[in-house]
Amino acid sequence: MPGLTRCGRCGGALHSAAVQIDVHPPRATARRKRLRKQFSAVPKLREQAETLSTQVGKTLIPEWVVPDVPESSILWRLFVPGWAQSYLGHRIRGRIFFWSYLACFLSGLLMIGTGWGTWLLGLAVAGHAASVLDVVLLETDSRFERLGKGAVTIAALLGGIYVPLWWGSLFVASPLVIPRAAYPFEPGDVLLTNALFTPRVGDAVVYNVPYIRFNGQVDGRNANVVLEGWRIDRILAGPGQTLAFNGKGFTLDGVPAPHLPLNAGRYRSPFALTARSGEWIILPTTDQYATEFMLPELGRVPARNVLGRVVFQLHPLTQFGRIRSLP
Repeated sequence: MPGLTRCGRCGGALHSAAVQIDVHPPRATARRKRLRKQFSAVPKLREQAETLSTQVGKTLIPEWVVPDVPESSILWRLFVPGWAQSYLGHRIRGRIFFWSYLACFLSGLLMIGTGWGTWLLGLAVAGHAASVLDVVLLETDSRFERLGKGAVTIAALLGGIYVPLWWGSLFVASPLVIPRAAYPFEPGDVLLTNALFTPRVGDAVVYNVPYIRFNGQVDGRNANVVLEGWRIDRILAGPGQTLAFNGKGFTLDGVPAPHLPLNAGRYRSPFALTARSGEWIILPTTDQYATEFMLPELGRVPARNVLGRVVFQLHPLTQFGRIRSLP
């Protein structure tokens, strides 16, 4: 109302005479000034990045689907299938792209290492590319322009998302397919292994067996056995420890062993093994050709030959879970 000096709702001053002005405003500290000077290029780089993203967006995204929104805001939403469609108002189409992609991707991860897993992951990548092309393709584009945009989309998705994701996942959970029967595993079983780990007693691991030749009895017959390549079993003892089998059970340094090999019933004859420095005791119980007389050489595994820890079994789904020892 005329004549009022303060707002009746918030109490704010309505004319300058009622405002007290501080003649000593706060100043930036010396530390803040140094940081501002050192990072003075950040605002300029951010402005350049926004300009570049807008230019790229104007090049890729057709004008008829951009209802007064900046192209750069759509460009970054293309990394999630269906997000750009939902942002532009096509919610049903966006949900179809998103949920179909999520179903294929998660199912493919669950069946990774199998033929179905490869197909499902391929469909997920193809669905992601289709969601991008649904936004960037123009009705007036020629055949060659469509092919070019399709090739650029696939290259950008593979190089920017899926290849780095696949490469990084190999160190955390790499699929390992069993090529032949190795009780308790069957051909085609899929295990997940982790190469970034510190071995410890009780871990089920993948380890490498160098070229070794044995002459002896196998199934009651004289045989010349050659063993080479990777094997899977559990670390039972570390440097300086003694693992023994008395015909009935395993002992570690004279007391019952806390961990068992994966196929605990593989051997029947008593034996004892002591791990030297830099060695692990790993009994090759999943190898049907490894007998007791080979254990002094096969059972002591150099630490450098341990390749990764088995996280859990992924396929078949009936055996899904952590690796367990069998009696």
